[in-house]
Amino acid sequence: MLRLSHPTQNLERIGQSRESVVSLRKRVSLAVVMGLLPWASGSIHAAEGDAQDLSPAALEFFESKIRPALVENCTVCHSGERPQGNLRLDYRGGWQQGGMSGPAIIPGNVDLSPLIRAIRHQGSAAPMPLGGEKLAPGVIAAFERWVSMGAPDPRDAPPAAPVVEKSWEETFRERSRWWSLQPVVRPPVPGVEQEQWSDQDIDRFILAKLEENGLPPAQRAGRAALLRRLSFVLTGLPPKPEDVSAFLSDPGPGAYADAVDRLLASPHFGERWARHWMDVVRYTDTYGYEWDVPAKGSWRFRDYLIRAFNADIPFDQLLREQIAGDLLPHPRINISEQINESLIGPMFFQMGEKRHGDSVAFNGIYQEMLDNKIDAFSKAFQAMTVACARCHDHKLDAISQKDYYALGGVFLSSRWLVNTVDTLDRNREVLDELSALKAKLRTPLAAWWLEQARDIPLYLRAAQARIDGHPGKLANGLDPSRLTAWEKALKFELEENPEEAVKQSS
Repeated sequence: MLRLSHPTQNLERIGQSRESVVSLRKRVSLAVVMGLLPWASGSIHAAEGDAQDLSPAALEFFESKIRPALVENCTVCHSGERPQGNLRLDYRGGWQQGGMSGPAIIPGNVDLSPLIRAIRHQGSAAPMPLGGEKLAPGVIAAFERWVSMGAPDPRDAPPAAPVVEKSWEETFRERSRWWSLQPVVRPPVPGVEQEQWSDQDIDRFILAKLEENGLPPAQRAGRAALLRRLSFVLTGLPPKPEDVSAFLSDPGPGAYADAVDRLLASPHFGERWARHWMDVVRYTDTYGYEWDVPAKGSWRFRDYLIRAFNADIPFDQLLREQIAGDLLPHPRINISEQINESLIGPMFFQMGEKRHGDSVAFNGIYQEMLDNKIDAFSKAFQAMTVACARCHDHKLDAISQKDYYALGGVFLSSRWLVNTVDTLDRNREVLDELSALKAKLRTPLAAWWLEQARDIPLYLRAAQARIDGHPGKLANGLDPSRLTAWEKALKFELEENPEEAVKQSS
């Protein structure tokens, strides 16, 4: 369980490395994970295309790794109307045109790109940053990977002329008025031309947009196709033949609602929809990297989510449990399993990026793990990209850099405790069993101890005699293994505490 204390301690550790700069059934949101398509070696299409041509993964890599490094190390000299060497690095066209020596980057070709050679301090290229320290290896590696990807760059045009910046307080007030941060309101239902097409009010919103764009609605699916779609959406499995037959033979108006209720009651519903939330919170069975160590107890968190979806736990309750389930005044108890479900929720903080036990000892590794956790936490529970404020105030959202490090301070100054998720009743049963077992053992165990204790003087005299070199007949009738053990114990006492041994013998 996660305990929070002193949220402002050790904040400087987070920033040491700058190398890589309702109910669940009725309100389920699907997190779509987009993969980065491989960039062809030597291709320049990514660099020459518009920003919308770039994959989400390529954009995220540029914004998280390349843009911060350019701003921190390059654009001070290589931007504006009079850049050094006539080379601008503040937009894509600048490095494509290049300076006095030609283009600064050859997309897809790392070794021949002048920019890479300059930051490597390689060959005849002037070492960059000029007059400063060589970039950290992680930053250089990020630039090399970027160029090998084709140098995807969403900056189509030179930045506008600088204007007087507003204070963060003013910017925050403006951004706090954005629609995404306002309370949810019930919008008016739009009017539509094809009234008969809409079965429910939500259909009218869809139809209104279709009619606005001159598009006809799709034809209704057949009943067999409808049941098949419903089954795949709710359980991820095709319907059973007998279920299809029963649905097709029931023309009544409640047949569809009955099918929905039956599929929602299926245990496969939780298995299907818990997987979407597991993607959001970055669930993992192992932590990957060099050792791929197991994520201890992760299966408990997986099963906890499945049970929560199947039990139709309210979404806000599920969030509270994952953030602070060990601190809730009224935890959620699973009577049948005899476990405290709320205690399992904070295992969210054990998910995601993690490396081996030496991570804290290496500058930069622990900070990256912490940044990953801030990113997962803010996206999952706030639908905001707080991690973008690691190096500066957020460029779009109402999040300051101070907010990032305040949240990082909470995570950094927290510690883990291990608790049992068994309920008090379940623990009491085990304690009662142990008490009964102890009562049975107490009398025979005491008798055995007394019997053994009566022989201790015999073993001590025999052991001391063997140490002194004249055992005589003292060892007769004694257990050789026990006698050897006593002899070792006495020798150890003499070797470790000779003065005390002399006192005892005198």
